[in-house]
Amino acid sequence: MYRPVDSQCQMRMLGQPFCPVCRQEYVRKLYAGGWGVPSGGISPIEPGSASPPTTQPVDYVPGTTRTFSVDLLWPSVGTLDTQWWLDGVRIVGPWTASYPFVQATPTPATRTLEVRVRDPSPYVAGNLPTYTRSWTIHVDAERIFTDGFD
Repeated sequence: MYRPVDSQCQMRMLGQPFCPVCRQEYVRKLYAGGWGVPSGGISPIEPGSASPPTTQPVDYVPGTTRTFSVDLLWPSVGTLDTQWWLDGVRIVGPWTASYPFVQATPTPATRTLEVRVRDPSPYVAGNLPTYTRSWTIHVDAERIFTDGFD
């Protein structure tokens, strides 16, 4: 009477897969940290993997390419929805765990680059949280990269 579905489920019998209701709650609990390790739950962005680190502004020389990246923890089934945003505008492209930033001019002098990652799991009705990392990029107006010499 109190079971979520009227079928065999791992919650009732070992050796059976979870039913859709139990599977959804198991995935939600993983992301929420329901079992205490890690206490804040899991994130599809590997902690401490941002390159360059997000803790300090990144100095950038106009005209060069600077790659920004994170390590992603891929689910065993499905994929991740990864989006890159520059100054609040989504960057359209085939970007996943890294983005090659290029700016030819010294303006604008300060940029904000952000990666947003979400697990669009078919096992969960609705959305799971979106996880982000962001960088502040300081463009050096005094130095411009030209013809291989700066």
